[in-house]
Amino acid sequence: MTRMISRASAAALSRIAGPVAILSCLVLASCGGPVSENMPRANAVGDRLGGMFEPRQRELPKPDPTQQALGEIPYCPEAQILDGTELFRDYVRGSEGDEQAITMQASVTETARECVYDPQVTQVTIKIGIAGRAILGPKGGPGTFQLPVRIAVLGSDDKPLFSEIERVAVTVNPGESSVPFDVVRDGITLPLPTPETVYGYRIYVGFDEIKKERRR
Repeated sequence: MTRMISRASAAALSRIAGPVAILSCLVLASCGGPVSENMPRANAVGDRLGGMFEPRQRELPKPDPTQQALGEIPYCPEAQILDGTELFRDYVRGSEGDEQAITMQASVTETARECVYDPQVTQVTIKIGIAGRAILGPKGGPGTFQLPVRIAVLGSDDKPLFSEIERVAVTVNPGESSVPFDVVRDGITLPLPTPETVYGYRIYVGFDEIKKERRR
């Protein structure tokens, strides 16, 4: 089987990935405690990430991260699905692009993130969650599929501060036609030369391409 996303999408993620596949990050620990936000969720997936993050909040304003007043809400960059990378398809080998040859199709439908600052606001630690659903195609059947999910954090200069592919195993059992999936990446610690640096950080997620592997 062949896993495939569009060339344009793959190129976009490759630019985000940069010359280095994984770059270490730095993160923080308090500023009034962690803050998080869950993006709108698809009914088919449900609250897959609800128990992994703090209660949902609206899009946050940009207060001064240095303020420690009780009830102060630190800023946390939104986790965005990169355009063109929200869908991933697995085809019968040699039949790429043929919708009747799809074995499995997966989509990202939900994201969440959480930021924790250190007391001096010199670094921030980010936790990122992604959820979605995998559906069998016309040529699909029971088995385990590998979904390549990329998580990246960019600085204000568009250079990657962190970029990593999470390989998510999705198992479809006999009698099932679709299954949910989720992945959480925590411990992404990033430096803050100044407290305002966090305003330039951007979080992107989406499917990436990986070497072809046979379904088990």
